[in-house]
Amino acid sequence: MFSSLLSPPLNSNYDPNNKINIESNQTIITTEKRILPDRSILSSTQYDKTIPLKKRYPNLIHNFPKIIDEEVIESTRLFVENLINGSGEKKNDSKYNDPVLPPSTKLQKNRHVRLNEQHAPIMKKQIQITKEEKMKWEIPAAISNWKNNQGFAIDLSKRMINQPQIDQEINIEGFGKLSKALHDADLQAREELRIRNESREEQIRNDKRLRDEKIKEIAKRRRYH
Repeated sequence: MFSSLLSPPLNSNYDPNNKINIESNQTIITTEKRILPDRSILSSTQYDKTIPLKKRYPNLIHNFPKIIDEEVIESTRLFVENLINGSGEKKNDSKYNDPVLPPSTKLQKNRHVRLNEQHAPIMKKQIQITKEEKMKWEIPAAISNWKNNQGFAIDLSKRMINQPQIDQEINIEGFGKLSKALHDADLQAREELRIRNESREEQIRNDKRLRDEKIKEIAKRRRYH
């Protein structure tokens, strides 16, 4: 026989009168059938619960009681008045500025105001320049002797105006002196290189001779000892 000292569950259909005594050699065979609800009905009922009442029953007349809260009405009225009158507590919306960032406002430089200086009047009368003086001081434009991209017709006199009038003579003596100096420098460099190579070879031969003599002396000592 089973018994329990615990209280029955809250949300269960437990009836203490329906008690069954089970002995050790007996078995209980229940033939109760459980009828499950139809799946289509269950889904439709669940879907109907999601639809608002006004859409399910458009002609439904309801008179729900309205809760009148005086504090809410008063706070709303004060808020609207503050918005209309522009009065009220100003919120501090200043954000934290990173001190590493550069300043967002551009600095105004103290620029010196330029004073309109009054120029001294020219008391001396201007001298009229003659045509001959003007032609004397005129500088001709730079005209290339090879390029004429625009196709202008340029006189030969204007083309040759930039050419120097000095007679160009070829200095043959200078070229002869230069070639002779280069030849002498080449011979001197070759001679210095030959002397340097000979001295290096002589040094190598001396080092080899001294090394051979030292080896022979060591071998002779070993032989006697």
